[in-house]
Amino acid sequence: MNPFVFDIETGPRPDAEAWLPPIEPPSNYKDPAKIAAYVAERKSSALERAALGADTGRVLCVGVLRNSDVFRYVHHDDERELLNATWLALECRGAADVFVTFNGNKFDFPFLLRRSYILGVTVPSWMPRDGRWKPRQHVDLMEWWQAGDRQETISLDRLARLCGLPGKTDTGAAFAAMWAANRDNALTYLKHDLELTRDLYLRLAAGHEASEPASETPVVPRTAPELLEDIKSLLTQRWPGATEADKAGRQGSILAACGCGWSDLKQMPADALRVHLAALQARLEPVSPTPLAHEPDENPMTFPTAAPVEVRQTSAPSVPPKSEPRMEVVEKATAAPADAEPGVAEALAMELRRVLGTADNIRLAVAWMQRNKWLTAAQACTTDPLLHVPQEKAEKALGSPERFLTAIGAKGGVK
Repeated sequence: MNPFVFDIETGPRPDAEAWLPPIEPPSNYKDPAKIAAYVAERKSSALERAALGADTGRVLCVGVLRNSDVFRYVHHDDERELLNATWLALECRGAADVFVTFNGNKFDFPFLLRRSYILGVTVPSWMPRDGRWKPRQHVDLMEWWQAGDRQETISLDRLARLCGLPGKTDTGAAFAAMWAANRDNALTYLKHDLELTRDLYLRLAAGHEASEPASETPVVPRTAPELLEDIKSLLTQRWPGATEADKAGRQGSILAACGCGWSDLKQMPADALRVHLAALQARLEPVSPTPLAHEPDENPMTFPTAAPVEVRQTSAPSVPPKSEPRMEVVEKATAAPADAEPGVAEALAMELRRVLGTADNIRLAVAWMQRNKWLTAAQACTTDPLLHVPQEKAEKALGSPERFLTAIGAKGGVK
């Protein structure tokens, strides 16, 4: 399994105090001065912890580390935009990747879910709402340390030092102040946390994936006809009927996972079929069993591995400082030249977002654009893929928005 390390940093909401629960002094307190001091002390303490609750806190920044050296940071002053970009970044997890967090089951993922619910951000279907991950989808290093004893807790800093690794450079409680004072320093802190989590995973995982002892009964490899039957069975479980939607679903999944059609699969040897069967299983396993009303995505988004990617917030050229911030993707060494001037690209992307309307439609559009060579795989996995759509293509889509929405299988109409 390849570690896909993930970490979020949070801070208090500007209106956190208004969402604090009522503070009641002990019933034996009679002196108004003592009551006021008690309430003030408890309120101050609650505000210090506001960043830890989804009702009083917000997401400030998200960090991802993949393939041990590909870093990505997502942040935006508009938390809705940040959450949408975060779900897109996490959807780039490959079939061989496993999410790795420290206390992610208790904090990171629940916090993301709750903030998405509060702000009306669409949560992707692969994310388990109840926190029950399937095997090899998510490793929480806190739970590995607990080894079944849920009463046992430990900090990332302490566990790393116990294992002979360098500790943290600061604490998460200080991140909001760090973020307000110097964002570069805050990103450096987050980068160190990602590296520390990765190194701790590699330390704890040593021997965890050792091969099972060989069975005394030799395993007979499945033949090509048997593997074809396995593939058919997998597809018919997902799309059991003979409707056009079922047929499109089966054909789309084969094309997306295998890069070829059913007729090509029937000509392949057993070794190749085993690879394609595994690809199909990885693609279909996390998907909701509800059939889609539109053609399924034929090309899953893949994370660019050629160079580190940083997502930073900047102001658009020639836009006053108080204007709405935007997301700018800086790809080191391998960034493709823009097809339009920055101001034009941003305006077209904003108009495309208006036409698409929802995060679901944006995801459908990005997948469709990648299939039709409007976007490269690397561009499709940036925080704002629409900024990379060539000007000519974007204008074509905006010129006939109804046809564009129909082509991508959008849900809903033009807003």
